[in-house]
Amino acid sequence: MTSITQYTNTYPQSRPAAAHTQSASEEKGQFKLPDEAVSNPRTFDLSQTTPVSELPEEDYQMLLDGMQRMLESMHTRIQPGDPRLLEPYAEIVVDGRVIATVDNNGYIGSDVNLRYLGIDMDAISGGNLPKGPERAQVLAEQLARAAGGSVWVRSDTALDQATYDRLEQPRAVVDWLAMQADPYNLNLLKIMQARAEYERHSTAPAVVGKQEGTAG
Repeated sequence: MTSITQYTNTYPQSRPAAAHTQSASEEKGQFKLPDEAVSNPRTFDLSQTTPVSELPEEDYQMLLDGMQRMLESMHTRIQPGDPRLLEPYAEIVVDGRVIATVDNNGYIGSDVNLRYLGIDMDAISGGNLPKGPERAQVLAEQLARAAGGSVWVRSDTALDQATYDRLEQPRAVVDWLAMQADPYNLNLLKIMQARAEYERHSTAPAVVGKQEGTAG
């Protein structure tokens, strides 16, 4: 391993966690799925609410889109990329002890609570740099500076940015066959069929019967 830089210990104080603020959708009071439907969508009983097929168009589309996204997320898996992406780029060493590792993606890992060591993790940032070794080096240097340690690049596993960019990256893959066979998907199809039937009846012209009478 090759030592890059030795830093003096600064130990900045951590900032308090930011208070929770309302999201834009909460502030505007936009339509959202019931909490039970979000936490347990497979068993949520839609019969206890207003029939979806009879909702106003905007609410119907919003609800349907949300249910479709949930269904897709249930059957989405992350396909790992090249294993070299997760290998160590550098280690941060303080007094001969490795306190943290930064992998080739630029993700920080540690077996110790870095905040407990006085490191302000909110100030450790790769800025606008994308994932990769260039970001990893920036983060490693920031950590070492905050902890008063050294950055040691792992010459056996560290990648350069050009090599990193050529490797297969992780990607989300949807199991469409499993999704289509999911009972939750069948429920969605029933909802759409009921909606089509509701719209057909709503737009059907009224039938006016002939009135019987005598001519004057």
